[in-house]
Amino acid sequence: YKYNGPAYWRNGSWTKYEAFAQHWYKKEFALPAGFRKGRTRLLVHGAFGPLAVFCNGKKTGEAIFKGFARHTFDLTPHMQPGVNTVILRFRNPNVFGRDENLKPLYPYEARFKNAMLGIFGNLYVENVPDVWTNHVLIDPSWRRKKLDVRVVLGNGSGRTRAVTVRCAVFDPDGKELLRFAPAKVSVPPDGSTVACSQNWPDPVLWSPEHPNLLRLSVAVVGPNGKDTLNERFGFREWYVDGTRYMLNGKQGTHFCGHDLDPDRFTTSRRHHGMNSVRNTPSFDSPYVCDEQGITFRPIYNAGGNETDAFLAEQRRQTLAMMRMLYNHPANYLRVVGNERGVYVLPKKKLRNFYMALIREMQAIDPTRPSTSDGDLDVYGASNLWSVHYPHENKYAEPNRGYFVKAGVNLMDWFAHPPYQAKKPTMFTELFT
Repeated sequence: YKYNGPAYWRNGSWTKYEAFAQHWYKKEFALPAGFRKGRTRLLVHGAFGPLAVFCNGKKTGEAIFKGFARHTFDLTPHMQPGVNTVILRFRNPNVFGRDENLKPLYPYEARFKNAMLGIFGNLYVENVPDVWTNHVLIDPSWRRKKLDVRVVLGNGSGRTRAVTVRCAVFDPDGKELLRFAPAKVSVPPDGSTVACSQNWPDPVLWSPEHPNLLRLSVAVVGPNGKDTLNERFGFREWYVDGTRYMLNGKQGTHFCGHDLDPDRFTTSRRHHGMNSVRNTPSFDSPYVCDEQGITFRPIYNAGGNETDAFLAEQRRQTLAMMRMLYNHPANYLRVVGNERGVYVLPKKKLRNFYMALIREMQAIDPTRPSTSDGDLDVYGASNLWSVHYPHENKYAEPNRGYFVKAGVNLMDWFAHPPYQAKKPTMFTELFT
């Protein structure tokens, strides 16, 4: 096992000399007194590699993880009174991540050179009734002075169940700030989504200067129990207004660096005034950004491979990352790809793929604009122009190429932006 990267990345890299090595995690927990048996499950938000889960010595399931994912393992048949033990076993994907023809099922080893392996993010053991809250999507609107919530419900009973959904917002001290009208719904066996909306004329706003965080509490009450989910969020709305990029009615300013290590970022902010970062986030870093008022834009890029398998993984990982970060207020922009323009532009298949993916992102998340990082708007679907290094001659395609081909002098870019200012222009990678 080799330690890989900052502490918040919590996983490892395996070399070719460790082909048969395994990576184990163990957790013991005691059931509380008066525990009422329901459906007990292990919820995994992300991992790398072939994973097998054992509960009290019995295997409960296996899955291959490739990064951002949401997967549940049913522990119910193996739970026992008192102390319970859950063990995770990761195996090297170079050996165990192959099909019967030895074809790799784990494409990222080629990208990372050494395959990533281990837990990526948070794991939870939870007990739920027949109907439970799978996840919740929170859509604040400063312009409409309204809070919209989509509650995604699961149903494990095998039949339609009637439940009541209750939502409320609390401040960090537990004071109730907003209460929604209860929603009585019938949930079919395959689950459903419940839309709740409530006016909020004077909401407590989140901004980089005042990163106020709130808690949404969702309670689902049914005939055989109550399920409660608490989700942290901030009330904010990012949107495009003509050529301006807005936050809660004011033009937002993002001075972006690459580092998200708290120590390095604090230094950059103090010395250079940076207030924003670009990263492929871990599961810890967005919480740091929310709390400290650091805006961030996540990016996932599958590399230069254009096979159907890699494009499918690009889409899957991008949408999984979107859902994971959906309720983080500091996430100000949805991004797909990185400096892909020159490579993608001549290829109709890739142009259509990225255009469709950007539009799918916009349909899923109406609360943030979407773009392609460092590629202006080469797919014709972005909400803004995204630019990298226009002023530095040392950078080749695609950074300088767009400006040279457009007949725009590099040093005149700031004073005379092209494209008739139809969309906001954001320099999303000025300094590294």
